[in-house]
Amino acid sequence: MRSPLYLSLLIYLCSFSLAQEMLEYKFEQMLPEQAEALKHYIDSKPFVPSINLDALRDKAVTALYSQETRNSSLNFLIALSIITQDGQAIIAAADFLYHQEMEVEKSISLYKYALILKDNRSIYPLARLYGDPSYSGQDLSLSHKYFKLGAELNLNNCLCALAQHYLAGTYSKPDPQAAFLLLQQSALTGFALAATELATLLNDKTLNGQPDPVHAYEIVEMHRTNDNRAEQIARNLERNSLVQAYKNKDYLIIANAYRDGKKLPLNKDRAQYFYHKAASQQNRRPKGQQAHDSHLINSSNRGPFSAKVATINNIIKNLF
Repeated sequence: MRSPLYLSLLIYLCSFSLAQEMLEYKFEQMLPEQAEALKHYIDSKPFVPSINLDALRDKAVTALYSQETRNSSLNFLIALSIITQDGQAIIAAADFLYHQEMEVEKSISLYKYALILKDNRSIYPLARLYGDPSYSGQDLSLSHKYFKLGAELNLNNCLCALAQHYLAGTYSKPDPQAAFLLLQQSALTGFALAATELATLLNDKTLNGQPDPVHAYEIVEMHRTNDNRAEQIARNLERNSLVQAYKNKDYLIIANAYRDGKKLPLNKDRAQYFYHKAASQQNRRPKGQQAHDSHLINSSNRGPFSAKVATINNIIKNLF
């Protein structure tokens, strides 16, 4: 079911007068094989794919970047999107007009048409374009709506961009907690950029009043083997003594730090999580250390936290 925001934007788009000249096409301005394929599509009921339209589209996208075939390719891609409802064709045309020729108004028209075709890849560029201060038609309210729509649809680029805007206070006063939730949502999908941005936020005092290098390290550690930025952040964090304790599996030190709220942000859930991890490794520690740790884990020295064992769900939750 479509969200109210999606429906409101769709109504807006349908009532908006798209640049008519950008949605027109002429067969005579296409290459013969392009025109023939589209005419065959129109005349065949049902359509018999004797010509591979996807292959022609891909060929036309490449040909956009040649001066000799620029016009025929652009004309074909627009026609293909209108006749066959091919969102990929109109997105390619819009990307070309914006990134290569800086035709902002024309590209916006095509991105909007792509969204009418329900191609969600158009949401992020529309949000960026309407938020661009160099664009004469800048509309921050509309930019915000597009980014929020993308976030509702779980588009990682929109989630990360909207989080940065919430940190910067683009649309309202800065909201680090809202940014954290968006980055967390994206990071949980395995998106490396979101993970590194989330770690950066956690290791800054903006969110909790003081940095949380341990939480930040947990997140980037999962991405460091395949992401250079995550590797660099992880190496920098490893200089921290509490991160070293985490690497050495000295979980009791981490738990106490979360309990006390002096070296790490006060967080009873994460304290509980690390007390549980400390308890689970007791039989692998020297007996003298076991006795000392057991006293701390099981006594009132822990403060008002429950001794309940964390479930798998709580462990996953506390990792983020």
